[in-house]
Amino acid sequence: MTASPAPRWATREEAAEHARVSVYTIDRWRAAGLIPVHGVGGKMARYNLNDIDALLLGERDTQASGEDTRSAAH
Repeated sequence: MTASPAPRWATREEAAEHARVSVYTIDRWRAAGLIPVHGVGGKMARYNLNDIDALLLGERDTQASGEDTRSAAH
């Protein structure tokens, strides 16, 4: 069994910079349930960069709505 990597906490802005997206994209991913947000020590919301990386690598369910938006190969 492989242990999960240690969390790498980031602010919304840091998460956006890490993923090379806008902070509004981070907000949309959060609202869609694609990435969780955490309260660390009762302070501001933080994102685990491991969750961001998993989303970008396709290791998380990117279809929160259940719809398959991948283009069909013709």
